[in-house]
Amino acid sequence: MSHKPIIQKVVLAAVIIKNDKVLILQRHKDENIFPNMWELPSGKKEPLETSESCLLREVKEETGLDIKIIMPFFVFDYQIEKPEEILDSTQINFLVTPIGNNKKVKLSSEHQNFTWIRENEINQYEMSKETKQVIKKAIELIQKLKRKNLVKNYSGELFSVEYIRDRRNWQD
Repeated sequence: MSHKPIIQKVVLAAVIIKNDKVLILQRHKDENIFPNMWELPSGKKEPLETSESCLLREVKEETGLDIKIIMPFFVFDYQIEKPEEILDSTQINFLVTPIGNNKKVKLSSEHQNFTWIRENEINQYEMSKETKQVIKKAIELIQKLKRKNLVKNYSGELFSVEYIRDRRNWQD
């Protein structure tokens, strides 16, 4: 049994959907953990911060994008053992869509590249099996929601039917 301190944290991640593609970011080559790996925009929830505020903040910091949260949809746990501590993390993944006039990705210094991928392109990028699983589940969920007419593409973005209806009402 290790006598290292165990640091628990909650990580919130965004599966950003645009034109039926998912945004992934490549970690900087100088990162201590998982350098050069591809991941979803994500970050640690700060004490007393709401999950929604954290997700909006992290996505804005890492990508420059404003988002609309559609729904949380998948959770997984992972542990990382570092020389000085063990990180025990729970990642909550949200289905989101970019909103607003600024839709160009502007990377933070934490990442060196970004791309928008389709499900059949997942294996072309080095990412964790959990991240691949989250992306696949998000795409399956979107297909189900579209079949049930609960979400639709609107100007290349994914929105709930209610959001589209409300947006059209205040644009009239």
